[in-house]
Amino acid sequence: MQEFLGEIPLEATLPWDHVDTTVLKEFLVREWKRAMKAKLSPACEKPFNKFNRPFKRDDKLICYDCGCACDLPHITEERVANHENLLRISSKPGLRTPLAPAPKEAPVLRYRATFSKSGRSRFISHLDLSRGFARAFRRAGVSLKYSQGFNPKPLLAFTPALALGVEGAREAVDFQLGAPASIVDLRDALNAALPGGITVEAISVVPQGAPSLAGDVRSALYSARVPYKLERATMIPGKGSGSVETMPFNEESGLRAEEISAGAEDGESPGAIASGDGAFAGPILTDAAWHRGRVEAFNAAGSLMIEKRRKGAIVQVDLRKFVREVSLDHAGETGGIGLSFSVAFFEGGASVRPEEVLIGIYGFLPRGCDIVREDLRFASALPRPGTEPHAAEATIASV
Repeated sequence: MQEFLGEIPLEATLPWDHVDTTVLKEFLVREWKRAMKAKLSPACEKPFNKFNRPFKRDDKLICYDCGCACDLPHITEERVANHENLLRISSKPGLRTPLAPAPKEAPVLRYRATFSKSGRSRFISHLDLSRGFARAFRRAGVSLKYSQGFNPKPLLAFTPALALGVEGAREAVDFQLGAPASIVDLRDALNAALPGGITVEAISVVPQGAPSLAGDVRSALYSARVPYKLERATMIPGKGSGSVETMPFNEESGLRAEEISAGAEDGESPGAIASGDGAFAGPILTDAAWHRGRVEAFNAAGSLMIEKRRKGAIVQVDLRKFVREVSLDHAGETGGIGLSFSVAFFEGGASVRPEEVLIGIYGFLPRGCDIVREDLRFASALPRPGTEPHAAEATIASV
C-alpha cells in the first residue's frame, strides 16, 4: 500500500516518461526544487531584469538549458527588428493619435447620414455595424459626443435593424458632434474608413427639436428577388417553434422533427405548405401564373395570422396589419420574380420581418431569395440627406 500512496522519488520512472516533450526531466526537477524553496524563475528568452524594456543586440537572454535548443541569437535579432519597425512607424508624419470625446460643455450638433449596406457587408450584424461606425469616426479623426456614466459610449442612433443577410439601400444613422464639420469632407473621411460594402451617400444637419431617428420611422419599402423555379428552404416555421428562427440564406440548417410533423399534420399551421403536396423539401413546379396567383391570394386575404416568438412567448400576429399590398414587378425565368411591399412600423417598433412576408405569400420560405430594404419613410417632414444642397453645412443648428 505504501508503494501506491507514498511519495514518489524524483528519480523514479513515471508512466509518461516515454513521451518526448522536448523538455528535459532534469530541468523539471530543478524547477520543482526551486518552487519548493519559493524561488521565482524569470521568464526565459528575455533579458534578465529588463522586463518589457526594448531589446538590444548585446543583451544576454535567460536560458535554463531545458532541452528545447532555442536559437537565442535569432530571437534577439527578430525582436530588435520588430522594435525598430515600430519606431519607424511612430515617426511617420500624420500618425493618428488617440481621440478624446467632444467636451461635455460643447454644443450638441446633430447630423444624419444616409448610407447603403450591400455585398458581403449585408452579413454584418447590427451590433457590429454600430461598432464599425464608431471605429470609422475615430479613424476619420472625428470626435463624437459620448454618453455619460461609468461606461460612456458614442451617441449613435440607427434606423431599425436589418435582418442578417438583407441589404439596405438607404439606411440612416444620427450622430452628435461638439463642433461644426464640413459635410463633404466628413462623408469622404467616413467612406475611407468604413468596411467595403458600406458607403455613406450623404450627410445633413438635423434641425433643433427633431424627433429621434428610430421613433420617426413609419414604414420600410422592401424588394425581393425570388427564383422562378422555387425550392423550399430547409427551415420552415411550424408549431414546434412558432417563429422564423433562421436566415433566409442558410441552406445548411435542418428542419426539426417536431416542425415537420406539425406542418404535415395541420394544414392551417403557419408552416404548412400552400401547394398542398405534403413535401417539405425539393423543387416545386412553378411558373409566372403560379407566382401571380400567390401574390393575388395574399392581397385578397382579409387577415393572415402567423406566430412569432417575442420575449420568450409565442404571440399571434396578423401580417395584413403590417403589409397592405404586395406588388409583382417582374416575372420571368431569366430575372426571376420581382416583388415589392411596404412594411409598417407601429409605436414601440412593432413590425414583421420580410422573410415572414414571403412565408405569408408562399406558405414556406423560398430558398435563394435576395431581399433589399430600398427605403425608409418617416413621420416628420425632415429633408432626407442628399435631397438638399450642401449649403446646409453653413448653418449648424444646436439641439
